[in-house]
Amino acid sequence: MGETTKVAIVTGAASGIGEAFARRLAATGETVVLVDRAADSLATVAAAIAAVGGTAVAVVADLRDANPLQAAVEHAKALGRVHTVCLNAGVTTTGPNLWELPEDQFDLMVDVNVRGLYRCIKDAVPGLVAAGTPARVIITASAAGLVPTPGSAAYGASKAAAVSIAKALQAELTATAPHVTVTVLNPGMVKTNLMRTSAIQHGATNLPESVVEGAHDALNTFGLDPDVVAADALDAADAGRFWVLPPAEDPFNEMVRADVDGLAAAL
Repeated sequence: MGETTKVAIVTGAASGIGEAFARRLAATGETVVLVDRAADSLATVAAAIAAVGGTAVAVVADLRDANPLQAAVEHAKALGRVHTVCLNAGVTTTGPNLWELPEDQFDLMVDVNVRGLYRCIKDAVPGLVAAGTPARVIITASAAGLVPTPGSAAYGASKAAAVSIAKALQAELTATAPHVTVTVLNPGMVKTNLMRTSAIQHGATNLPESVVEGAHDALNTFGLDPDVVAADALDAADAGRFWVLPPAEDPFNEMVRADVDGLAAAL
């Protein structure tokens, strides 16, 4: 391995969209540095990638740490040239009205989904800028950050912040380092373990298990396969496109259209 080896860093790589990103990137020949706080699941994903001929390195990290991607970036630089950074990790909470939501749950949404994203950008982007070679940053926000999300206001607010951060980062890089592109992924319904992992790993909900499992089942009944979502985002990044939105059949798509129409009418 060396300068010609393309390396990807993927956060939240132990499951869901992050795992799908990692598998797809490895399949296209990028060496993948997997980042997550779930060590056992991360090791399983790394082994699965290796089993089909890919190369993956697992780095356990928590986005609440001061420099969550520092070790991952060091690993990546030792392996080759960083080409892709997928900032995908996040947590969610759902159920209570905003005025009934415990403050620690609101704080967690902000600390992981907003401050954690900021910390990852601080760790990963300077190297991409300095390298001067083509690179791409994919930020996983959510359609919930674009439209009203009753019962998930804190999560929606954190993802709205992620969209805003992505917009600003794109504008800044276009002006100062146009070789680095930004794509913002806004998935709607996706078959993931996000509800379970948020509840178990982060304590992001004090809801009854039945509510957590109900939300989990809804995602996995009506949601897209994570591989489809990751493929759409990587295609957009290949094309230099900023926005990735839910497909036409996703209920979030119509909600986004309604909000856009409302904005247009107000202009």
